[in-house]
Amino acid sequence: MALEVQSPSTRALSFSSVPIGQRAIVHIWGRNDMDNTQLLGIHWVVKDPDGLVAQDYSDWSLFGAAPGVEHHFLAGRFDLDKVGTYTINAGLYMNPDTPELVDSYNGDLCSVVEAPPPEVEYELVFEKLYEPEASRYVGKAETCTMYFSSLPEQIPGMSTITETVARVISEQIIAREGTILKLEIFNAKGEWYNSRWKIEATVHSSPFPWAIVVPLIIALLIIIGFAYITHEVKEIDWGKAGIPVVAIIAGIAAATGLGIALTRKRR
Repeated sequence: MALEVQSPSTRALSFSSVPIGQRAIVHIWGRNDMDNTQLLGIHWVVKDPDGLVAQDYSDWSLFGAAPGVEHHFLAGRFDLDKVGTYTINAGLYMNPDTPELVDSYNGDLCSVVEAPPPEVEYELVFEKLYEPEASRYVGKAETCTMYFSSLPEQIPGMSTITETVARVISEQIIAREGTILKLEIFNAKGEWYNSRWKIEATVHSSPFPWAIVVPLIIALLIIIGFAYITHEVKEIDWGKAGIPVVAIIAGIAAATGLGIALTRKRR
């Protein structure tokens, strides 16, 4: 990062959306606008979001800066280890014997945010086309993507889990007079400690009452050790032209009695 402070002062200096855990360097330079050579000095204080001093730096140029010449001040690194806004109060001075403030900036330096979580990579572990409808139907359909998690000790086996999930979802859709076309079950790779699942069910009864069906699916899957995260519904074209996504219709996050945090995840 470089903070540019010139005379007259430059405003709107803050940097936003810096991921937490970075290290910052403040770089300020001052220009001598006098008609004679001047020694230039700097003092700045950086404070973290809690108001604690993250860096306190001061320095004077060793040699004088001629008229129109810039002198650069560069401090050491400091950690951006808190979420929130870091501020800086910086002053440019001349005449070290009797320092005179010639320019200043007091405001935001940067905004630090939580680092985005790594994108989850899923592996297809179950896929079923419901024939004969999957082959002969052409038209609008809806795909509902549901995200769940389960603990390892609650999983009796991959095949048992996928078959159970498939049965629960297909039975709930059929019970609501929906014609199911396709069901896919994905498992997150490399997460033995907290297995995450993505389930995609496609039906051609559009609009399908997902607001009724999803809570019923959630209730049944919780019984076998699943916790619900979120779901989203997309309208698609089904048939010979393939199944490109046309539009996102809705994305609804819901909570369960298990205290699972609400976090939206997208395919």
